[in-house]
Amino acid sequence: MYNYSINISMGIVNALAIKILRYGVVELGALMFLRLIAVALSQIPAAYLTLFHRNIRKKIWFILGAINRIGWALVILSIAMPKGIDFVYIAALTFIAQFAGGIAGVAASDTIGDLIPASVSTIVFTRVNQLNNLAIAVSYITSIAVFMLPIDTIVKYATAYSISFISAVASTIALYFIPDPLVRKNQENTAPRVHNNNSIRDLFVDKKLKNYLIVTSLFNFSVNIPAPFWDYVVLSVTKGMEVFVILKNVVNLLVKSASAVWWRRYISRRSMKKVFVRGLAFTSIIPLAYTEVLSPIEIICIEMYSGFIWMPIDLGSMVYNIYLSPNNIRPAYLSTVNLAVNLASSIASYLGTFMAIITGNVAPAFLASGILRSVTAGVASKILPDIGGESKQSE
Repeated sequence: MYNYSINISMGIVNALAIKILRYGVVELGALMFLRLIAVALSQIPAAYLTLFHRNIRKKIWFILGAINRIGWALVILSIAMPKGIDFVYIAALTFIAQFAGGIAGVAASDTIGDLIPASVSTIVFTRVNQLNNLAIAVSYITSIAVFMLPIDTIVKYATAYSISFISAVASTIALYFIPDPLVRKNQENTAPRVHNNNSIRDLFVDKKLKNYLIVTSLFNFSVNIPAPFWDYVVLSVTKGMEVFVILKNVVNLLVKSASAVWWRRYISRRSMKKVFVRGLAFTSIIPLAYTEVLSPIEIICIEMYSGFIWMPIDLGSMVYNIYLSPNNIRPAYLSTVNLAVNLASSIASYLGTFMAIITGNVAPAFLASGILRSVTAGVASKILPDIGGESKQSE
């Protein structure tokens, strides 16, 4: 339900900004930068709260998660604001929603790590990914249905965001009933255990933790160089058809969901590291293909390929993020990873925007992304640690 709500509101925000608010490359780049830097900055309080107040991590997830999902549903109010004020409003709302979501995400991952044993993580997360992708696909299909209605364009956006708001509230109510295993066990020593031993030093000296941090930061930097411009390219190629922005996302997600079980079996025959690295390498084709795209059909084909090859990266990232570090420093490591990734991503999106402004073209950002993704895969093949136990699992 969370994914259904948030992906209606976030899925059409760029189209809203371009078509209704008339934002250009500079505004889109600034909003993307704010979206990423907000999550990065949130990781400092996220680490503190989930390490030293771990007994209330579910409340943190609940309250700040509500601010995140409901906040994004309120973007639509910008269309009623004067020119200039609308951008300030969206920028502030983006920062607040993402800052809250960044903290809630760490609390959520730490809770989930205790709910799901590492020994079955690949199997469970494969199923979770399938359900999440289907929920997101349904959210996009809902948006398509709304945009196909014979009504005014502004009313279409208002309707989509109203659905997002209602489902955000429903999702928040459902989240309240998810249990926290620490509360069930009436735990006593979670917070003191973290800061009364030397395990926290592993964040800075453990080679496995450092190497994964390097790989995921470099890859996310690569991915986010053209981050503000995917929908810009699609709208340009399709001559402003918002429905196509949503349709290509639906195709991507349905392919992801359909390929999930195949990838899990492939991981069980190889290893998480090998499959993860291959996924990193083969995503380099995607931004390169976008520089040559000429028709809507080509976009659909690229998104089918993208959905297939991104599935092992999504699955691998979940497993690595939650289970690579010891349980007692997991919140701190999750925050460290999120901080590094979002700082790298925000810098990358700003770099991509700068490249587009200087050259007058978004193609250099896509080319840089493709090349750097290949470099990252080469680095990962050398230094990325493997996780014992997530492969060779029973079917």
